Amino acid sequence: MATPAAVGTRTAGGATVAAGPVSVTLARGITAQYEPLEPTAVFLPSSNPIYLTFTANGAGANARLRTVWIATNVGSAAPAGTVLDEASVTLPRGTESGAFNLKQTGGPWAVGDYRLDVYLNDALLLSAPFTIQ
Repeated sequence: MATPAAVGTRTAGGATVAAGPVSVTLARGITAQYEPLEPTAVFLPSSNPIYLTFTANGAGANARLRTVWIATNVGSAAPAGTVLDEASVTLPRGTESGAFNLKQTGGPWAVGDYRLDVYLNDALLLSAPFTIQ
């Protein structure tokens, strides 16, 4: 399956990517209202968890938003393309805000390149690359 390049509006450090009705932002934290705190696409090995906030506007009632967190180049820590986590949420109104997070339970993150793929109703919508350094 082809992976689209990160597209759309970009913010500090390439943390925000938007495509179609969905905008996502990688961050070091979030507020209770799902606003990103310290948006970035570069994290430390000790960053835990890594957050993704999303805003869907007009995605359609009961749309399904799914995230897949992938290690793309982390040396000997994991093979390229290793799926680290997957999660999904149903958007009852199709216009929602929320957040996902990726937690490391076995120690610090491996230094390297990672990618977050976002699917809308099982179609790949966007990819957001990020780095641990």
